[in-house]
Amino acid sequence: MSRKRKNVAAEDAGDQPVYLVVEHKVEEPSHSIVIAGTTTPQVMIPLRHAKRGMSFAVVGSRWIVGVGGDYRCHFTIYDLTTSTESGGPWLYTNKVNPILIPRRDMLYILSSRPKIDDGADFLPWFEGIIFRDGRAPQMGCFPSRKLPPPPIFPYCINPLEYLHPPDVRYTAHAVVGSHILLSVSYTASDSLRQQLQMQIPPEEKGTCAFDVDTREWEMVDSKNLPFVGEARPLGSHLFAAARSSDGATAVYHIEILTCDSTKKTHLSILELPMEGRRIIQGQLFSFSGAGRLCTFDVRFTDLVNGGALKKAFVVHSTYRVTVADATGETTDALSSVVVKRSHKRSYKLVGRSRLLACPTPVVSALTL
Repeated sequence: MSRKRKNVAAEDAGDQPVYLVVEHKVEEPSHSIVIAGTTTPQVMIPLRHAKRGMSFAVVGSRWIVGVGGDYRCHFTIYDLTTSTESGGPWLYTNKVNPILIPRRDMLYILSSRPKIDDGADFLPWFEGIIFRDGRAPQMGCFPSRKLPPPPIFPYCINPLEYLHPPDVRYTAHAVVGSHILLSVSYTASDSLRQQLQMQIPPEEKGTCAFDVDTREWEMVDSKNLPFVGEARPLGSHLFAAARSSDGATAVYHIEILTCDSTKKTHLSILELPMEGRRIIQGQLFSFSGAGRLCTFDVRFTDLVNGGALKKAFVVHSTYRVTVADATGETTDALSSVVVKRSHKRSYKLVGRSRLLACPTPVVSALTL
């Protein structure tokens, strides 16, 4: 085996820590961080500032940040370098299960179900928190920036929609270069369907892109993104995501292009055929830019006390994804992708005194 292949194998097989954010059935604490994937015993760290309805992300390879919920305290920040937890700043409005997008020194926070009435997920629907000079924002302050709402959110609606607000739900996003791609779906309200006495199918609003440099939104496609959830970067404009038609894992080539004559931005997206191993469906995660993809599949057998879980198992599989030509050789040209599984691990989650939530206790799987 060549030196390069030995290094790759050692890198894939090495003990890389995985941070699993699990949700508990009890109210306090609602979440904990489980550190797994290393040779040391598994550690479960309760998050005292966490609340139900939070989403989690890694910011700056240093902080695990939880944002959102139905409570006034919208943040929990866990510092991996000091193993300490602190509260964070307030958002202008509560956001339940928001979409978190770390980018450079900014954490972008987007409503997953924007509302037009006062309360959770009301305006502003899009905010940003700065993590600058190696420091996290302080608890109790308002350092968030109000950002312009996406054009596909219900900012400008007609009188009928105002009387019968549609159910607007996030469907997919991806970070491509300096742009954040976003798609949503509109579902007619129950009151409108009853009034019209007819079924109204969900409506797609197309795909828009936010330029993080100019802080402007622009429509880039009349169709929604062909996947659901976040597209995970694999490098060289390749992304892995769950196909919207059947939920299977697919690999896409995504680019944001600018027309020379009109200077308008448009989206180029192509699904590539996959060869080799079948990717086990689960919660996707990727090591950014390294051509590696991880899946986390949560399994359990026993339910206790009102649908809670005492223990569960997480199957963690890692795959290498490369582009190959017709002869099977690695290439930069678009043809197909070859998937190889490099390793598979299992972690046991035990609730002990804090029972785990059901049906899936793992709300986020993170690594550095």
